[in-house]
Amino acid sequence: MISKRFLLVALAFATALLVTSEIVAARELASNNESAKWFKGVPVKNTVSGVWKKIDNVNKDLLKVNVNIHERLRCMVGNGKDVAFWTDSWLNGVPLCDSHSDIFKIAKNKKARVADNYCKVGSLLMWKWDWKRDPHRKEEWEEVGYVMKLLGEVSLSGKEDRWIWVNDDGVDFSVKKVRSEVNGNITTPSFDQLFFWNSWVIRKVSTFVWRACMDRIPTMEALCRRGVVVASTLCPSCGMVEETVDHLFAKCEVPKAIWWQICRWVKIPIPISFASVGEMLDFANENGGEGNMKKVIKLIFHATIWRIWLARNDKVFKGINTSCYKVVEEVKELSFLWISNRSRFNMAGWEMWKNFRFG
Repeated sequence: MISKRFLLVALAFATALLVTSEIVAARELASNNESAKWFKGVPVKNTVSGVWKKIDNVNKDLLKVNVNIHERLRCMVGNGKDVAFWTDSWLNGVPLCDSHSDIFKIAKNKKARVADNYCKVGSLLMWKWDWKRDPHRKEEWEEVGYVMKLLGEVSLSGKEDRWIWVNDDGVDFSVKKVRSEVNGNITTPSFDQLFFWNSWVIRKVSTFVWRACMDRIPTMEALCRRGVVVASTLCPSCGMVEETVDHLFAKCEVPKAIWWQICRWVKIPIPISFASVGEMLDFANENGGEGNMKKVIKLIFHATIWRIWLARNDKVFKGINTSCYKVVEEVKELSFLWISNRSRFNMAGWEMWKNFRFG
């Protein structure tokens, strides 16, 4: 277990290295190794032990308190010789390998520097591409267009590249500042706010609901916040309010109608509204009864959140509108399948489950 003290000291060390020639030299060695995999941040193999391995793992621990090293460390490009074109944060606040993954997959040299991808014609910057194959899908050409638009706004000073630490106060990196931010993000949750991992729910769905509670799913608002270009941040269902996690699952009129029908089906009090995903899970905990019945109600709430997300994706990516009634029926089918195959809960069969009557 990495201590908080070590985590902060290692973060300071890792950041200091990124702004010195030492990290540039290490990255140079990695880029010269033709068999080496492309990397983000510190170039270290998972099999290597020692201080470099610990420094590379610090980001995983800081993510737990909402501090992302890859998002905070950005480069002010001067000549582009020490900045990775695809895997460093230099263009839109997010590495291009994350924000434009379709064209990253077909890039020939994933370790290319910014300087490798342009040439100067007089005072003009001419950007060039090196593909394993030419883009041919619509999504690929759209991403090329977005990146070219961003590149058109780039101006290079010709000076050495400079790394900065991004924060809300606009101040330079310091251990004191990061410690203050970590302390501010660490909270001790109450019992009701602790996430309940339900063994009857498949792991993928449990993980998704947990991420939703932490505001870590790709809603339109979240994508825009991370620098991804989206057509609109408005909710695909109502088209009136920005699509945040809480709006998508709790505040929008569409999920409200779904939750009303779910609560009516399982015969628990129908709430006026939910303010957040965490609040609806607390509601299930408080009104789900005792023993296995409480576990059943929580499972149904997980299934509902999951089906709302899938219906949202059908709307966004396929143009398919799924009615509230159909979502509720799919929740009944999915929850019945989980309980039948993943628990020993005594059910009389599908007909009784549809009406939520037992005994």
